[in-house]
Amino acid sequence: MHLDEPVNNSSGFLNGFYATYMNKINSKSPSFFSRLTIAFMIYLIGGFPTLLFALPQGGQVAEGVGVINQPSSSALVVNQSTNSMVTNWQSFSIGTGESVQFVQPGADSIALNRVLGGDPSVILGSLTANGQVFISNGSGILFGKDANVNVGGLLATTLNITDQDFMAGNYRFTQDPAKAGGFILNQGTISATQYVGLLAAGVENAGSIIANLGSVSLASGESATLDFIGDGLINFAITEAVKDNVLNADGDSAGALVANSGNIQANGGRVVLSAQDAGSVIRDVVNNTGVIEAHSVTEKNGEIFLLGGDQGIVNVSGILDASGKHEGESGGTVQVLGEKVGLFDSAKVDVSGESGGGTALIGGDVQGGGSVSTSEFTFVDSGVEINANATGKGDGGKVVVWAQDTTRVLGDVSAKGGELSGKGGFVETSGKKFLEVLSAPDVTAKNGDGGQWLIDPNNLEIVAGSGSVNTNVTSPFLSSGDSSQLGVDLITSALTGGASVTITTGTGGGNSQDGDITLSTALDFNGTGSNTLTLSAHNDIIINNVISDAVAGGDTLNLFLIADNDLSGLGNLVIGASGSVNTGNGLIDITAHDIDIQGFLNSGTATTTIASSHPTSIFNRIGIGSTSSNCGSGGCTMVLDGTELQNITASQLVVNNTGNGIYVDNVTAVNSAGIGSATFNSDRLVQIEGGAVTFHAMTANAKDRVDVRTALTTTVGDLVL
Repeated sequence: MHLDEPVNNSSGFLNGFYATYMNKINSKSPSFFSRLTIAFMIYLIGGFPTLLFALPQGGQVAEGVGVINQPSSSALVVNQSTNSMVTNWQSFSIGTGESVQFVQPGADSIALNRVLGGDPSVILGSLTANGQVFISNGSGILFGKDANVNVGGLLATTLNITDQDFMAGNYRFTQDPAKAGGFILNQGTISATQYVGLLAAGVENAGSIIANLGSVSLASGESATLDFIGDGLINFAITEAVKDNVLNADGDSAGALVANSGNIQANGGRVVLSAQDAGSVIRDVVNNTGVIEAHSVTEKNGEIFLLGGDQGIVNVSGILDASGKHEGESGGTVQVLGEKVGLFDSAKVDVSGESGGGTALIGGDVQGGGSVSTSEFTFVDSGVEINANATGKGDGGKVVVWAQDTTRVLGDVSAKGGELSGKGGFVETSGKKFLEVLSAPDVTAKNGDGGQWLIDPNNLEIVAGSGSVNTNVTSPFLSSGDSSQLGVDLITSALTGGASVTITTGTGGGNSQDGDITLSTALDFNGTGSNTLTLSAHNDIIINNVISDAVAGGDTLNLFLIADNDLSGLGNLVIGASGSVNTGNGLIDITAHDIDIQGFLNSGTATTTIASSHPTSIFNRIGIGSTSSNCGSGGCTMVLDGTELQNITASQLVVNNTGNGIYVDNVTAVNSAGIGSATFNSDRLVQIEGGAVTFHAMTANAKDRVDVRTALTTTVGDLVL
């Protein structure tokens, strides 16, 4: 059908409406014309479903060899003789009840169909091919609700490619500078044995796209390169972003540059939704409200990528399913990346698998590292689920929710071990500048060890309860809070489920916080069994409340306290007068620049280890006992005085210094009463001097020498030098 001809319908109203419509849009710019023509087509199809569109018209083979036949008024057959062929058409549309068939030499054959006329391509009937079909139409492409495409591979694009590049296998596509960015809309059913690619300034799938064991790629850009990467997989590398406003098929501003409200399926394959935006208005670049499935199949895991580039919002309120449902199948991979990443409403991300969980990266990889891009802001709504569970035998998978600036996690995250066997998985919820988490991830394992939960903000305060919602009315990506808080109930819930919990802080994200960790409420690990909590601060760790098992019952906590984790010499451990630690016979391992133990430190029958955070500094000296210990002209960088020793209860106290010496001076029997035995390890010297030194038992190890210059007594055990 050409828009300068009446439509094939007997309705006088329709012809009258068409004439009026044409008079209006002919006065507009060509870009406005091309956008509105698709909207007009949709109107006609919706109101007049029997409307007949002509088969492709004016076909001329420009490169390669082929013959175009029309065996009937409703069928067109293209017989392609060479592996690559270029055909220029005046129009390329398929009406309801019509069919176009490409007969090609093989599955790797490609037919490029370039549309030179000004009409959009409207596909309402059947398009089949045993090989691959490219359709290039700068005015836009519509696959209507009754469209049925069944091909080896399909690329539909509003960008152009030269004959020379195509015939040479260089699939470089560029926007015609004389035309505004086009739009592609699929409302029908597109099936391919290899791949489906839709490439335009704006792309929307509201129908069904299927490419099992292959790939589906929806991409937005003004120029791009298509790569074939084997096994039916393709990749669009966007080389120029969209700069102008993009109108959808209705002639309105597109809600997103790439949108899926339908169903996309590539089981055992890959689905990629990607966009690059260079416009001046903040907008959704990728929006999924539909269902995307890339289930794992036997030994091929599915992959789903939503990639929004470095500007705009990636919006997910639908389903991203890369799970492995059957015996022996593991979960696949889901990555949702962009400047702002939002999982809204009841969105679901599933990379669970019968033999093991897969990987879900929401905003970035572990601590913002790896090769994937990182988001500035990441939001997970309260009704959202992210699952990386092992459902049968196997370990839980990996889930990372990350942002360079602010991360808000209000929904549920799980990476559980298998029902029959396997360990729990790994979950990270981190915001480099600000973090808000309102529920602990589930990394439990019924028949194995629990998994790991990593939290990585700047300053973090551990507060009572489950934390508070810091809602910012202007944007879900922002918080009304200034400093990160984590509810202690979340930590104890994770520990109770068998998780090892690690909280580590830094100073990134553009604020002036030092990276402190402060415990402001009691942490009761009752009912947790035997698990591990690690507090690793860029600067100070400040314990102003109690860590303990309130109801003694055999629960133990292995506690690692690491201050000054950047080795800057500025981070200390402070156990305040109102603070105390009792791990219920779990080990305590402390690394810091200096320590200040005003409260009690009790590892019971387990070992307490204290080490300097400067393991290689020759100026780092540790003093034990009197604060006036003779550490040389530089003085002591860490001092564990008599009162602090008196606050320690441990089966064994181990003090390590690999940088310089350990100097022990004036330790009384009262000071060391709670310490079963003391061990001092130095890569240089251990020096006993000054006032008399008394321990129940003591061992000193030094690579240089052990120097005893005062009375040294052990009251119960051995003295080993």
